[in-house]
Amino acid sequence: EKTKRLVTVEESPVAGGFGNHLVAKVSSDPTMLATLWAPPRCVGAPEIDHPAAPYYASYIPQTEDVLQAIEETCKEEF
Repeated sequence: EKTKRLVTVEESPVAGGFGNHLVAKVSSDPTMLATLWAPPRCVGAPEIDHPAAPYYASYIPQTEDVLQAIEETCKEEF
Protein backbone atom coordinates (compact mmCIF):
# COMPACT_ATOMS: atom_id res chain seq x y z
CA GLU A 1 0.00 0.00 0.00
CA LYS A 2 2.85 2.36 0.86
CA THR A 3 4.76 1.97 -2.44
CA LYS A 4 1.70 1.32 -4.65
CA ARG A 5 3.50 -1.70 -6.12
CA LEU A 6 3.20 -5.47 -5.66
CA VAL A 7 5.99 -8.07 -5.94
CA THR A 8 5.42 -11.58 -4.63
CA VAL A 9 8.24 -14.01 -3.85
CA GLU A 10 7.98 -17.72 -3.21
CA GLU A 11 10.18 -20.82 -3.32
CA SER A 12 7.76 -22.78 -5.49
CA PRO A 13 7.21 -22.23 -9.21
CA VAL A 14 5.11 -19.18 -10.02
CA ALA A 15 2.45 -21.04 -12.01
CA GLY A 16 -0.21 -22.22 -9.60
CA GLY A 17 1.55 -20.72 -6.60
CA PHE A 18 0.15 -18.45 -3.91
CA GLY A 19 1.87 -15.37 -5.34
CA ASN A 20 0.33 -16.00 -8.75
CA HIS A 21 -3.09 -16.40 -7.12
CA LEU A 22 -2.62 -13.14 -5.21
CA VAL A 23 -1.60 -11.23 -8.34
CA ALA A 24 -4.56 -12.68 -10.25
CA LYS A 25 -6.90 -11.61 -7.45
CA VAL A 26 -5.53 -8.06 -7.40
CA SER A 27 -5.53 -7.83 -11.22
CA SER A 28 -9.14 -8.99 -11.50
CA ASP A 29 -10.44 -6.36 -9.05
CA PRO A 30 -10.52 -2.92 -10.75
CA THR A 31 -10.52 -1.11 -7.40
CA MET A 32 -7.38 -2.85 -6.15
CA LEU A 33 -5.64 -2.65 -9.53
CA ALA A 34 -6.31 1.10 -9.67
CA THR A 35 -4.29 1.61 -6.47
CA LEU A 36 -1.13 0.20 -8.09
CA TRP A 37 1.31 2.39 -9.99
CA ALA A 38 2.96 -0.53 -11.84
CA PRO A 39 1.95 -4.01 -13.00
CA PRO A 40 2.23 -6.66 -10.27
CA ARG A 41 5.11 -9.12 -10.57
CA CYS A 42 5.78 -12.68 -9.33
CA VAL A 43 9.20 -14.12 -8.51
CA GLY A 44 9.54 -17.86 -8.03
CA ALA A 45 11.42 -21.00 -8.89
CA PRO A 46 11.71 -22.09 -12.51
CA GLU A 47 9.02 -24.31 -14.02
CA ILE A 48 11.10 -27.49 -13.77
CA ASP A 49 11.29 -30.37 -11.30
CA HIS A 50 13.28 -29.37 -8.26
CA PRO A 51 16.77 -30.83 -7.96
CA ALA A 52 18.14 -33.05 -5.21
CA ALA A 53 18.74 -31.56 -1.77
CA PRO A 54 22.37 -30.44 -2.25
CA TYR A 55 21.36 -28.30 -5.25
CA TYR A 56 18.03 -27.01 -3.94
CA ALA A 57 19.48 -23.68 -2.80
CA SER A 58 20.37 -22.79 -6.39
CA TYR A 59 16.83 -23.70 -7.53
CA ILE A 60 14.92 -21.22 -5.38
CA PRO A 61 14.88 -17.50 -6.27
CA GLN A 62 18.12 -15.78 -5.34
CA THR A 63 18.48 -12.36 -3.74
CA GLU A 64 19.55 -10.90 -7.08
CA ASP A 65 16.33 -12.18 -8.72
CA VAL A 66 14.18 -10.55 -6.07
CA LEU A 67 16.07 -7.25 -6.17
CA GLN A 68 15.89 -7.17 -9.97
CA ALA A 69 12.10 -7.68 -9.90
CA ILE A 70 11.72 -4.92 -7.30
CA GLU A 71 13.90 -2.50 -9.27
CA GLU A 72 12.03 -3.21 -12.51
CA THR A 73 8.68 -2.74 -10.78
CA CYS A 74 9.78 0.56 -9.27
CA LYS A 75 10.89 1.84 -12.70
CA GLU A 76 7.69 0.79 -14.49
CA GLU A 77 4.42 2.63 -14.53
CA PHE A 78 1.04 1.86 -16.08
